Amino acid sequence: MKTQTLLTITFLISMLLFGQSCKKTNENEFELCGSCSNTEISGNYSGSGQYFTDDDPLKTENVDVKLSLENADTDFFNIGIEVPEKFSKSYFAQRNENGAAISINGTTKSINLTIYSKDNEYQINGTAKVYHSRSDTLYLDHSVSFTVFK
Repeated sequence: MKTQTLLTITFLISMLLFGQSCKKTNENEFELCGSCSNTEISGNYSGSGQYFTDDDPLKTENVDVKLSLENADTDFFNIGIEVPEKFSKSYFAQRNENGAAISINGTTKSINLTIYSKDNEYQINGTAKVYHSRSDTLYLDHSVSFTVFK
């Protein structure tokens, strides 16, 4: 009896997993852009995000976000981010091995971007942070999590 129940559960889980792997992708969804060229993803993006700072613990939702992505050399990019009336910062970062991400984590700032595409449209989801440390405490000066489009 226990063997039959175990086999039935295993079969149902297998069918569920198989059904998920055969799921048709929605043509309207963006997909990871690991094979997109540096030229394709370079450009100016705009969108919105959530802004946060330790000075004002209340989140400001739907702030405007502007991002520029300029291919500097091979897989390195000059990245500029601006949240009007909040902050702007420049970064120099490398595209990750999988090609769909750009990130850098430094001692005073960090940025993490994930790149998606659909036809000739591009979407970047990301988080940019600016911080400083005093004594043994890390203070978050600016943080924005965003989605931008080109």
